Amino acid sequence: VLRNVPVNFHKWKGREELVLVEGIFDALIADQRGIEGVVSMGTSTLGKQLETAIRYGTKRFVLALDNDEAGYQATETAIQTIRGEGLSALVVTLPDGIKDPDDLIREQGTEAFKQAIRGAESVGHWKAKRILSTHSVQDTQSITDSQKEGIITDALDWDARLPNERARDGEDLLKTIAEAIGTSLEGLLAERAGIEERQARE
Repeated sequence: VLRNVPVNFHKWKGREELVLVEGIFDALIADQRGIEGVVSMGTSTLGKQLETAIRYGTKRFVLALDNDEAGYQATETAIQTIRGEGLSALVVTLPDGIKDPDDLIREQGTEAFKQAIRGAESVGHWKAKRILSTHSVQDTQSITDSQKEGIITDALDWDARLPNERARDGEDLLKTIAEAIGTSLEGLLAERAGIEERQARE
């Protein structure tokens, strides 16, 4: 296996949409079960392997990386690389208690993974859920002012790192955050505009 070439890539090279998984067995079992376009990218070589896929014409990526902290961090890395190239990314959320696609297919069947892929969500929506989870938000009624402040800061910080011309991910993020914490979307968008002004001046 070449270090900077994803596992299974020889089969799906040039395909416009790829499903990215982390482990070799994740890709192999998906292939055996007839799920097309699934390739494996290890976390340590993710950036280079994404560059290879992009160079050969992939324009859309569905990220189905492991359901653990390393997988979340790899998803963040992939998002920055993919969005930095102006390409499209969606994120698969695996069911609770399932570590990776290999486990999902073995425990719940091929259709369960296909369904997870079909249910992939926008990057902004995925990130909003991650931020809310980090701040232990259960529902709007129980949220504290301190939690609200931390959530808004994290959301705007992440959003500020997105290229402005590709801000739809950020709008998905801010809309989900506003609904979850019971605040005004217009207020968050105004704060974002202020940040962009400051960035432009700097």
